[in-house]
Amino acid sequence: MKIIDAKDKQDFIKQYYKSCRKQTFLPNLWNKFTKIYFHIIIYILIGGITSMVTIAFIPAALPFTKYEVKTIYLPTINISKENKEFMNAISLFESNGNYLARRVNSQYLGRYQIGDAARVSIGLGGLNTKFGYEQFIRNPQLQDIAMYMYMEYNRRILKNYILRYKDTKVGSYFLTESGIIAMAHSCGANGVIIFINSKGKIIPKDGNNKPATDYLQFNNYKLN
Repeated sequence: MKIIDAKDKQDFIKQYYKSCRKQTFLPNLWNKFTKIYFHIIIYILIGGITSMVTIAFIPAALPFTKYEVKTIYLPTINISKENKEFMNAISLFESNGNYLARRVNSQYLGRYQIGDAARVSIGLGGLNTKFGYEQFIRNPQLQDIAMYMYMEYNRRILKNYILRYKDTKVGSYFLTESGIIAMAHSCGANGVIIFINSKGKIIPKDGNNKPATDYLQFNNYKLN
């Protein structure tokens, strides 16, 4: 895997999708046109040589298109030891640390169970396809970077709430910066805002119906 420097999120996204190239190729005719070749045999048996030649060469002129990622370009992000410890704790809670974790037909993927909305928020919504899911789930480094980017995204959105409510109680719940970020991983920044504005009376749930307050067990981590 090739790694390059990326100065910010936009540069990362630009470089990542630059690596996705639209390619034209001819499929294996035997696999793709079995039925046509069956008809060719029939034509041979009945002596339809002219028709056989016509049918045999039509498929060869039909290009098929698909998207392939030849190289995934990733930024070199220096994640602090403290942030790595927090990310590792979240991963153990979400998937037992398994990069390949995925429920059947689920949008929540990988070690951190990152979903479609989270990928969109950090500019990776283009991976919210069947092909993109496979690229994401088979790339541990991309998952780690996506998790870090999502943490930083939520930290920016919740900056004022963190400054005001960290190390205080909201309703019956004690909040810290890491606890707030962990909750945001579960229900998104908007979910955290709803929770705080309701003074802890409205408890959002994640896509698996898990209360966001379950993530307050991560209150005791230091984030840089």
